[in-house]
Amino acid sequence: GLIPDVSIQIMMHGLDPSLLDIFAVDVLETPDAVRERSCLDRIYTEMQTDDHLFAPWGYSLNGVKDRNYFTVHVTPQREGSYASFETNVSEADYSRTIGDVLSIFSPDRFSLVHRADCSDGSFPWDPDVVNSENGYHMTRTGSFQSNGNYRVSLMNWMKGSTSD
Repeated sequence: GLIPDVSIQIMMHGLDPSLLDIFAVDVLETPDAVRERSCLDRIYTEMQTDDHLFAPWGYSLNGVKDRNYFTVHVTPQREGSYASFETNVSEADYSRTIGDVLSIFSPDRFSLVHRADCSDGSFPWDPDVVNSENGYHMTRTGSFQSNGNYRVSLMNWMKGSTSD
């Protein structure tokens, strides 16, 4: 079943250089154009969104519907490019959402954090939610119980195979 209190965060470093200029105010002048060109308009399409394009560069997108939200923040500078994605939408399988986010930003590496209320004793989280077909391999994983009922899992991933 779906967990009522859950969140995932994807923190991405080394974004695809061909994507970075999309998030510059002098390339695409409106947040709507950025959202469409970057394909972020395809994530959680049922949510009401509000976004902002910063000068000279940077972008934030927030979506909300009822109690659910998602948020995206992009720092597109060539040195140290970074994007984050967070949502509290409860999904039985996050592989599609995570795959969509990774395909948009194509980061060199990323960390994934999953936090869930496990008061019923379950923790339906599959660490293989990012599979090798996405072009990444896991470099580190760990999990811990916090505040009694919450379990947090952290996974670090890098682009390429384990033999690279």
